[in-house]
Amino acid sequence: MTLPNLLLIGAAKSGTSTLAHDLSLSPEIHLPACKEPHGLTELDISRDSERRRYGSIFSQGKTKRYRLDASTGYSKLPDAPNTARTAAKHLPSDTKIIYAVRDPFQRAFSHYRHIHRQLPKRTSFQDALTEHPEIVSISKYNLQISPWTESFDHDSIKVVVFESYISNRKKTLQTLADWLQTSVDLTAISQNEGKNRNIGSRHFRFGTQAIASRIQASFTYKYIQDTAPIRAARTLARGVLLTQAKSSIPQPTDEDRQHFMRFVNHDFLDFTTRFSIPTQTDAEGSTKTPAQPNSNYSCFDRHTESVWSIQ
Repeated sequence: MTLPNLLLIGAAKSGTSTLAHDLSLSPEIHLPACKEPHGLTELDISRDSERRRYGSIFSQGKTKRYRLDASTGYSKLPDAPNTARTAAKHLPSDTKIIYAVRDPFQRAFSHYRHIHRQLPKRTSFQDALTEHPEIVSISKYNLQISPWTESFDHDSIKVVVFESYISNRKKTLQTLADWLQTSVDLTAISQNEGKNRNIGSRHFRFGTQAIASRIQASFTYKYIQDTAPIRAARTLARGVLLTQAKSSIPQPTDEDRQHFMRFVNHDFLDFTTRFSIPTQTDAEGSTKTPAQPNSNYSCFDRHTESVWSIQ
């Protein structure tokens, strides 16, 4: 049975689409057309039939050293709290975990942009934090990585810092390739080209948003996408079913950042301490907020490395 042995577990809105694509440039890494099958959360892979169904997604990669599942739903606690234990129990014993993180506020605001059209009109970012607590919880990186560090040994987990990754994708990929003991075609990487640069989100052309979201997130929908025999058919299906939303969201403000960081500051400091990742902090030890709103600002130190291991 062909199961994945390389997981890119998130965080959502942290460059995972581009990172998954870059990893797939290795001749030894297989990325299925559906990069986020969410088989560990949507299927009961303790059952042979469900495990085979999950494995079928990766059947074309059976000769590759690694088969990559890049499902960001694997780091969305409190949803699916047993995902890490399930992975440790049923996936190959040599499975590796990659966790991409981003300045928590920038990640959260990108998340807000993504769901904006699903919200009531004029829902502000700060109001959305109350109505959609997952915006905050997914940015609590220490919370999200903890089940994985409990289920996998330290040498099996790497953290990728988004800000450093996008500033030097080739260096990050080479570091990951060395860790995976594989190779990657760095000449195929375009520094300025990302795989998911959407500002808005995609929405179904018909039906209610709630029903459409369930369909789009379902394992069956992803399975059909991945197993369609002709790539053009998948592209056509997405074109018919989905449309690109336009964004009319104001830019984040300094007040938005300060409000948000109150929710995640302790978790962020615990996380960066745990992985020894340098941060920009003030004299009191709180994560800095710039005097002026700055879309390029990051809680991470400017000179941080791109890939980190547990210390």
